[in-house]
Amino acid sequence: MESQKRALCIFTNPFSDLHLHYGILRHIDIFLIFRPPMCGIYFSLCCRSPVLPDQRTIDLLRCRGPDSIKEHRVVVKQKYSVDRRAPLADGRLLCLTFTSTVLALRGESTTVQPLLDEATGSVLCWNGEAWRFANKAMVGNDTQFIFDSLLQVVSSSKENLTVTNDIGLNDFLDGVCISLATVMGKVSGPFAFVFYDGISQQIFFGRDRLGRRSLLQRKDRSGMLMLASVGDDCQESEWTEVEADGIYVVRLVGETKFDLHAGSECAENKLADPPFFTSSKIARKDEHVNFRSAPGTESPFLFLNKTLPPTNNQCLSIKDPVIGVLQQHLLDSLTLRVTAVPKPPGQISSTTIHQHTRLAILFSGGLDCTVLARLVHDLLPSSEDIDLLNVAFENPRVLSASRNLVKPQRANEAAGVKALEAKSQAELNIADEVTPYEICPDRITGRASLKELKQICPGRTWRFVEVNVSYSETRQHRSSIISLIHPHNTEMDLSIAYAFYFAARGSGVVYDTSTSIFSAYKSSARVLLSGLGADELFAGYTRHGTAFSRRGFPGLLDELELDITRLGKRNLGRDDRVISHWGKEVRLPYLDENLLHWALQCPIWQKCGFGQGGIGRTDEDEPCLEPEKKVLRLLAYKLGMKGVAREKKRAVSGNSSRNWSAQLSTRRYNSDQGRLRWSQKGQKERISCPTED
Repeated sequence: MESQKRALCIFTNPFSDLHLHYGILRHIDIFLIFRPPMCGIYFSLCCRSPVLPDQRTIDLLRCRGPDSIKEHRVVVKQKYSVDRRAPLADGRLLCLTFTSTVLALRGESTTVQPLLDEATGSVLCWNGEAWRFANKAMVGNDTQFIFDSLLQVVSSSKENLTVTNDIGLNDFLDGVCISLATVMGKVSGPFAFVFYDGISQQIFFGRDRLGRRSLLQRKDRSGMLMLASVGDDCQESEWTEVEADGIYVVRLVGETKFDLHAGSECAENKLADPPFFTSSKIARKDEHVNFRSAPGTESPFLFLNKTLPPTNNQCLSIKDPVIGVLQQHLLDSLTLRVTAVPKPPGQISSTTIHQHTRLAILFSGGLDCTVLARLVHDLLPSSEDIDLLNVAFENPRVLSASRNLVKPQRANEAAGVKALEAKSQAELNIADEVTPYEICPDRITGRASLKELKQICPGRTWRFVEVNVSYSETRQHRSSIISLIHPHNTEMDLSIAYAFYFAARGSGVVYDTSTSIFSAYKSSARVLLSGLGADELFAGYTRHGTAFSRRGFPGLLDELELDITRLGKRNLGRDDRVISHWGKEVRLPYLDENLLHWALQCPIWQKCGFGQGGIGRTDEDEPCLEPEKKVLRLLAYKLGMKGVAREKKRAVSGNSSRNWSAQLSTRRYNSDQGRLRWSQKGQKERISCPTED
């Protein structure tokens, strides 16, 4: 039977007739856009009796969606085996359980999920942001719009349901799959969903092409299938990420001719079909990103322009039109993501101030996030405060090393009488006053970028939230973070997750310059902006420079292509689980589909400055900048952020001074005892669920 299955791809070149008009989105009546809520999803399919989420899973889902929770059950009676070759004497009951929690981010009322259609028996659990549909900005309630679009497929298929044989049935079901995949291919934005078609008795689920929303899958030995936004971390769970490479279909009647692409990595993860259903994958017809097929396979990937620069190529200049094009794309992306965000609900706490901040930025002070902050200033009224969430971790070893470096300097200065007299007592005591947070790289760059923002964007309250995380607090939350990142289980995963986890929580202190007093503060913003994606698009990683130094532009382009083709397989699902745990939604302006498509088609010499020279340039209008992400650096310089434009790139985990793999030597969990033990090599180590802390 497997040999008779065939892959069905319906990808085309979606941009053959598309012309982008920069600036259009800025003139849309944004207040008509009713943006979707974020939610937590749980779904189970099993025989005889429903399998409900346990209390731990419910608690995790409610953390993601604290505003509502609803459960819906569907019972399907099978009269025949799934291949329709044998009748079932008493029939067989299949139990479908849908549970959704909702985080309401806009509107006066909460759209409770799952959505139900009584006429067809169809059900939708939606966790997404449909910013555009068929490349047009979404107007109205997008959750309802997606549901209505899927119901149109269901209703039209109902008219063709009168088939007389198994061949006709399978063709009918295949047609439903193609139509539904086409609808989902028109959605631009992050999403994960589970949809039950009550007419064809098929279950569809999947994630957006870039995997920006989490969806896990699990199947036990009895054949029970479970899907969830977040799962437990026990080794027996065997949760895996749903691949972001298509729409998956579970068929309760008939056989499927769709299959995973031959030779793809996903083939090993294909769900083994239990006796009561078949499962497979269909490809979406994505209309907003250009995909091509890899040689020897039908599996599509994001297509990168690999044209080599001409021999007479000029240095990328601040006067080049590409700088303005990038700025407009970012403005269009941000317009969709930051305007019309309502005030957050909740009671005012006695320990907080300015409780109605709508927007926060994950703010390391680096290039990517600071450019976003600068552009957001142009879009929002100056009366709206913006929280800048800056994380710093206490690292006992780094703190000790810093103090040991200062003390010898003090001793040398004391040896000379003149030097001793020149130094104040406070300066001589600096070794005893070094704080564990102020020496963190992110705190240093964060303060520097904040200073520039205040100078360039006066009149707005930029609230610099110092999220100071002690070593003991890090240890206290370790088990929870390990549970959230599951099934990811390396030290690098854990290190990066620490930074996102505590930043999204938003608890810290703010400094009042008028009173010189620090006050406890918890950000009320439910919408967070992140600069993720800029490094992959504009060659911002250190390895990109290494690839260029070894193999020139061909090596650099190969490295960029590798980063881009695996965007959907990276760790965005992991980051979504960690950040959403606090009832927050992260938005990624650099991964907007229109911006992504433009950046992929933009030639390499218009994105970075490798091989362009310019060292020692003194012209104020043509600054000498690092080659990584040079187009973004020039944009920052154009916007007045000159210090930010010159800032060098650092990794997320290193930014927070919490990269245990590099700074504290590699540590790993003993899988038998759940305790930490030291490893002598600085390699990625797998971690397992600790039994105690």
